[in-house]
Amino acid sequence: ELVENLLPAFDTALSWGPLEIVNPFFLPLSRLLPWTSAARAARTLDAFAETLVGLPHAAGAPRNLLDALREAYPGPASRQDLKNQILTMIIAGYDTTAMSLSFGLHSLFADPRALGRLDAEIAAEAGGEPASMEALRKRLPFLAQVARETRRLYPPLYVIPRRVMEPMTLNVGGKLVEVPAGSEVILPLSVIHRREEQWGAARTGYPAGEFHPERFDPENIQARG
Repeated sequence: ELVENLLPAFDTALSWGPLEIVNPFFLPLSRLLPWTSAARAARTLDAFAETLVGLPHAAGAPRNLLDALREAYPGPASRQDLKNQILTMIIAGYDTTAMSLSFGLHSLFADPRALGRLDAEIAAEAGGEPASMEALRKRLPFLAQVARETRRLYPPLYVIPRRVMEPMTLNVGGKLVEVPAGSEVILPLSVIHRREEQWGAARTGYPAGEFHPERFDPENIQARG
């Protein structure tokens, strides 16, 4: 029964997530009502995480992410935090990675120049032999630039909700705005990452709204401060 309900539970979590950003009271209130799909999904995901927490480490197997999370959240008092972290990695981990890969490939195929440079770098440096991630970072610098530029233009987490803990004053377009404590604010990363004054030609040498991996070339960054 757990396996049968797992996929619908994940679908519910992914589809209702944006609603919680828009209205932070929506999902918490829905979870209090046991017959709602949010409450059923929460129970299913919690049971799934509990199963993963209880899995023994296979003898001789290499240390994995679950082992690292268990070490970071030891003891019964941290069990719910441990389960929350496991679900975060499952729900947010694969979806954000898939989005970055999709947008990265889209950007490369729309820019033959960048695609050709990356293809040449891989052919010259990778050599068809397996390599560690650290080695690939050093040997494929343009690939790292492509990844950073992709995440700038198409951040998988395109908005970040936050609750203001203390009163603060923001300068919004030259106008001072008072934000009281307890306010719910949203940081639109997809907008921030395309601001000309931060990412445009004057600062990086390239228009903010265009795909240019060279923007993150260390020499370019150093030359422009």
